[in-house]
Amino acid sequence: MRLRTGLTLVVLVGLLVAAVVVGWRLLTTNIPLLNAAQPTCSNEKLPSGSRLESSQVTVNVYNSGSISGLANATMLSLNRRGFGAGVVADAPPRIKAKNVTIFDPRPKAPSVRLVKQQFAGKVAVRKRRADISAGVDVVVGDKFAGLAPKAATSLRLRGTTRVCVDVTPTP
Repeated sequence: MRLRTGLTLVVLVGLLVAAVVVGWRLLTTNIPLLNAAQPTCSNEKLPSGSRLESSQVTVNVYNSGSISGLANATMLSLNRRGFGAGVVADAPPRIKAKNVTIFDPRPKAPSVRLVKQQFAGKVAVRKRRADISAGVDVVVGDKFAGLAPKAATSLRLRGTTRVCVDVTPTP
């Protein structure tokens, strides 16, 4: 009986040491975080008269409401329409939306207009001095009305413009 107790104790101590070693390695190894701020797009210049396609626009979706998973579901819907995936997260403090609010340093930019067309209901567009993240920042709230069923996924440019083109590798 004492041999079994001693053997059990040795095995348990061995497991504890192994867990400490693995835990220490995980804590001290530089592991990239899923939501780490990494560039998801690069700025490209498009000439007047060309078409801005949804695949050339990176969108970040933030949830300012209490409905869990709303930002992720919205991003998946935008991805199905060809938009590049940026950040999906809760909205920063003090940034709110009832239905949808779009924040961008250039609120009249073609990429903002294209993204705005995707949503049903009233969509507010606000100017911010700096992006929350690279791309078009979309904040959804508890009164989110969904996506517009027949929204265009491209638009013709009236002037030369710069867009944040998605550089996220596809699996």
